[in-house]
Amino acid sequence: MARILIDSGFWLGLYDQHDQWHSQAKAVAHKLTVHQWLLPWPTLYETLSTRFVKKSHQVETFMAELNHGNHQKIDDAKYRDAALSQTLFHVRQGRALSLVDLVLRQMLFDETLHIKAIVTFNPRDFSDVCHRQGIQFYPELN
Repeated sequence: MARILIDSGFWLGLYDQHDQWHSQAKAVAHKLTVHQWLLPWPTLYETLSTRFVKKSHQVETFMAELNHGNHQKIDDAKYRDAALSQTLFHVRQGRALSLVDLVLRQMLFDETLHIKAIVTFNPRDFSDVCHRQGIQFYPELN
């Protein structure tokens, strides 16, 4: 069983039938059931946005998923200051990354989390750190 970091876009794609990533998210979700899902708190905040919570069936299904399954919520406290300080650096490099993505990047650098792969539909935001850390993009996990 691998430890897989889950980005917000996966959840949004999974539960919104009109999302461009819906079919891919559904296919990935079935394969993920054998792994431990790492859920960073910032991605939960981003997922449970106003647009998402306006559809009660999405919220009910999402909450049911969080309560059943092999999930671990990851506190962002030890990552957020470093992520915030990286914001200006990335902007100066011409790279616009959200604070949520910067927190996830910090988590990917943390070897104590034992992350094997990340589920994201924005691999360019994480490709450099994943390459350095030997972290794969799911579903390309072996």
